[in-house]
This record gives sequence, C-alpha cells and structure tokens, in this order.
Amino acid sequence: MVDGLLRVLCTLIVLIVVGSLITAHGSRLLGLLMRAGKLRHRVTIQYLADSAQYLRLDGVVGNYASTPDSAAASITGDIDIRVKVARDDWTPALANSLISKRAGAGNRSYRLVSTTNGLSLVWSADGTIENTSSSTVPTGITDGASKWVRATLDADNGASGNDVIFYTSDDYDPLTQNGTWTQLGATVTTANTSSIFDSATSVEVGSSTGGTIQLAAGEFYRAQIFNGIDGTLAVDFDPSLAAAGDLSFTADTGEVWTVTQTGSPQGAELIVGSGQQDTGEPDVVWADLATVYAEWRTLRGNELFASQEHHPEVRGIWAMRWRQDLDLTAKMRIVHDGLTYNILYVPPYGRSGKRDVMEVECSEGVNTG
Repeated sequence: MVDGLLRVLCTLIVLIVVGSLITAHGSRLLGLLMRAGKLRHRVTIQYLADSAQYLRLDGVVGNYASTPDSAAASITGDIDIRVKVARDDWTPALANSLISKRAGAGNRSYRLVSTTNGLSLVWSADGTIENTSSSTVPTGITDGASKWVRATLDADNGASGNDVIFYTSDDYDPLTQNGTWTQLGATVTTANTSSIFDSATSVEVGSSTGGTIQLAAGEFYRAQIFNGIDGTLAVDFDPSLAAAGDLSFTADTGEVWTVTQTGSPQGAELIVGSGQQDTGEPDVVWADLATVYAEWRTLRGNELFASQEHHPEVRGIWAMRWRQDLDLTAKMRIVHDGLTYNILYVPPYGRSGKRDVMEVECSEGVNTG
C-alpha cells in the first residue's frame, strides 16, 4: 500500500514539475513534446464553410460595393472569375454586372455579366474597345436561387486564339477552392490571342462605372478573382468579414471593400440572411479542415500580458506540429472535448521561429463567424 501511495505521489510531482516547466519555458518544452510525439489531445480545426451574411443590392444607381485599383486586381492575361449570388432575375432584359473593373473609354478592363441569354465575359485589350464572349446556353437558374457562376479567359489557347469557358456550381468551397464545376454550354473560341488592359478603375460588385450602369439586384455572398485559370487568388469579396453595422471590411487578400448606399430604405446593405439560430446569431455552417494532435497551455504572467497587447481575449495556446497545408486564420476555430476555441493569432512558425512549431493563440467561446 505504501508503494502504491509513493507511486501516486511521484506521478503528481512529475505532473506539477512538467506543468511548471510548460508555464516557464512554454515554447521550448512544447517543441520538445512535439518532437517526441507526446502531444496528447486530438483537436479538430474547422473553417466557416458558409454564412447567411451577404450584400443585398436593389439594382438602383449608387448602390454597390467596391475596392480601389490595386496591383493584384490589375490582371492582364488569363483570368478566372467566380461569384456566388442569388439574382432577383437571372434573365434580365438589360445586362447586369456581377463584378467588374470597368469605367469609361480608356479605363476598361474586365467584367462578368448576367444577361437574358446567360452569362458574358467582357474585357478590353486597349482600355476602350471591348471583346465579348457569351455562354452558348442560358444558366437555367431559378430567379431568387443562389448559385456559383464562373468564367475563365485563356488569352492564348496555343492555336492563335482565345478561349472563354463558363461554369456553374452548387458545392464550390471558396476557402479550399474545391468543388464540382459544371461547364455551361460550349467553349467559346475567338480568333487571335488577347490580353486585358491595366486600367486604374476600382473593382465593383453589382455594378460598373462607379455604380452608375449595369446594376444588379440580388444577394451577393462571395466573389473571387484569380490571376490565371485556377491561379493565384487576387481579389476576394467576402461580406462575412464585416461586423454588424459596418459598411467596410478588409478581405483576407488585403483589399478594403466599401459599400456605397443611396435611397431610403438603403438600397445596398450588409445583412444577415433569414436563417438564424434561436440565439439570434447568424446561421453558419462549419466544416472540418483537419484533425491534429496538440497541447494546450494556459498563458500566465508576462506572456499573457504580451499576447493581450494585440488580442485582449487571448487565454492560451494550442501548440501543434507546423504543417505547410494549414493556413490558419481568425475565421477558423479549434474544437476539443465539446469546447470551442476561437483562433485569434498564429505567429509565423510559432514563437520559437522554428518551422516544426505552430502555436495558435486562442480564446474560449462560440465563434459564429
């Protein structure tokens, strides 16, 4: 019996010592634990797969969202445009711009347009004269229904021409950039290679030429522009990043989006959709990104003070092995044993500066996106 008590006492002493070491030398010891394969907790990293928050536009002059011209948005070759929208009318009598970088003559770049007959991609090589390629069939989308639509331009198809292809999708995931795209009609091939003019105009959602023409009515959930087909994400309109009451927000790609309103009631509004939880919070959908082994460490003393200087809500750190495929952001969360940990900050390669350590600063609570 004495031997049993001694074993229990020794175990308690070891745990106390290890806990003290983790508190005093957190990053170093956690790194050792990782290298020794001693991370004890199985945690799930989740990302916001869908949100009811969107930009509602009434299709009236002066109601739109925009972001200033930038080097990233100034795509001059192959381009890939993707928009999730619920159009009030998917077969409008007049063309409506879903997203555009286009102003007056001499300042025209590109735009994805919804028309009576389907979709059109319009671009200019010289800033004035525009080229138009249109889908060979209508979208077939029911008015009021939300759908991902997409257009790609292969400016040089290798056969002395350019190709435009249109698609639709019900399951495209803008975070992972995975999903099933169904080609809409035939590939539209035009003679001669092409390019896109680098204009100084802003990128607009739901309109063109400063919110004055081709105004689209509907609910805009997301819009992405890639430099190259399946290339680098250059522009990302994501209204779920806006806080309640905001008229501007910063995209994960760095650009600042601003909503311009006019009319009474306002004809452009960032709102939460009809789906809500009993608490009144927005109805969001979380999806699993990865399940990993990690170690939790509650921050104390100077370390807690230092972390709370940039995030007052910080309470602790989930430490895990660094993985190149895990690009964690504050739009994600960690779930463990029924508790939710909101990701606040991920220092590059962890505090130790080593690639084998990834330390995720977190708060505890419900992340609603």
